[in-house]
Amino acid sequence: MQLIYTEGYKPQELTWCPEKANGQPLTTISLKKGEEEISFESQESDVFEFAIRMHVTVNKNGEQEFMNYRDLNRYWDDAGQLVDLDKSKMQMAFKKLHSDKVKFDEDPLELFRKFLEMDNKTSPKFLMLKEQYFEIFAYTTFLSSSLLKTQEGLVKDKPMSAHYGHLIDKIYAGGFRKNKDIFKNYLDYRGYVLVDIKSITAQTLAQKKHTNDLMAMLASRGKVDGDIAMPYMLDTYRRFSEIALKLMNPLRIAIELAEGVINPDAFKSSEENCAIIRNKNEYASLVKFLDPFVRHAESHISTEINKNENLVRFFDDRGGKKILKCQYSFHKIADMTNDVSLYLVPTLLLSMQLNEYAFALLVMSSYEYKVLLLGIGNKK
Repeated sequence: MQLIYTEGYKPQELTWCPEKANGQPLTTISLKKGEEEISFESQESDVFEFAIRMHVTVNKNGEQEFMNYRDLNRYWDDAGQLVDLDKSKMQMAFKKLHSDKVKFDEDPLELFRKFLEMDNKTSPKFLMLKEQYFEIFAYTTFLSSSLLKTQEGLVKDKPMSAHYGHLIDKIYAGGFRKNKDIFKNYLDYRGYVLVDIKSITAQTLAQKKHTNDLMAMLASRGKVDGDIAMPYMLDTYRRFSEIALKLMNPLRIAIELAEGVINPDAFKSSEENCAIIRNKNEYASLVKFLDPFVRHAESHISTEINKNENLVRFFDDRGGKKILKCQYSFHKIADMTNDVSLYLVPTLLLSMQLNEYAFALLVMSSYEYKVLLLGIGNKK
C-alpha cells in the first residue's frame, strides 16, 4: 500500500478472487506511475479489503482512475438511483418541473460548473447534483428550450441573425467539440471561454434600456440633422460594440483550436481578435461592422463629424500627431449601429448561451459525469 499512498502509484487494473485453495483471498493489482508499471499479487486481507472498495472515477483531466469508496452499499444504492432505463425518472422530473414542484437550494448550473472545475469533486457540498440529478437535467433542458424559442423569434423578426447564429455554432463545434470525449471537450471549453454570458446579458439589457430612451428622445423631435444624430448613434455603437468585442475572444480561440493551435492565448486585443476572424473568409462577416477604432474613439481617438460631407472621421492623436485611422459616412455609421445592436450582439449572446446549455446536457448525459457523482460524499 506504500506504493499507492506515499510513492504516487495509481491502480490501473484490479482483480480478486474471494477464496483460493488455501482459504485466503488473492488480489492482483496493476500500478502505474508515469511510464513505469508494476503488477503484484497479495493474499493479505487488508489488500483484498482495499481492492473491493476501489471503483472507477474520473480525474480533473477527464481520465478514468480508481477511487477508494467509503461505503459500498451507498455506492450501489446511488448507482441504482442514477439508472433510468425506461426513462420514467426523467419523465417524473419534467412533470415535477412543469407543476412547479422542483426546488433547488442554489443555482444548479452554477453548482454544476463549480463541481467540474474544482479538484475536489467528492465534497458533500455537491450532493444536490447527485440527489437531484434528473430534476437538474430537466431544468437545464427547459432553459435551453425556452432560449431556443427566443432565438427562433429573433430569426423570424430579424432574419440576418440566422446567418450569425450559423457561423457561431460552426465555430464552436469546430473548436470545442472536435474530440470524441465529451467530458474533455467541456473541460477545454470551460478552460478557454472565460466570459460570463449571464452577466454580459444583464449588462446588455441595461444598455438596451439606455439606448431605447435615447432613440425615443430623438424620435420625439421629428426630423433630426445627421450631425446632431451622429453623437447619439456613436454612443449606441460604442456601447454595443464593446459587448460584441468581448465575445470575439472565445470565438477567436475556437477558430485557432480548430486549426490545430496548441494553447492559444487566453486573451488578445480587440484589434487582434477582429483581424484574425476577418482573415478567415467563411467567418469574416461576423466582424464586418465591428471597428475597434470607433469603439475606442472616446478614450484615445478624436472624432470629427463633418455635416457638409456627411462623414465621421476618427483620428489617433496620441504622441502629438493627428493620424487618420478611418472614416465612415453617416449612412454607414447608421448601418453599423443597427447591425451590431439589433443583430450581432443578441445573436452572440443567444448562441453562446445555447451552446453552453448544450455542453452541460451532453456532460450530464455522459457516463463519466454519473461516475463522478457516485464519489460525492463517499470517498474514504
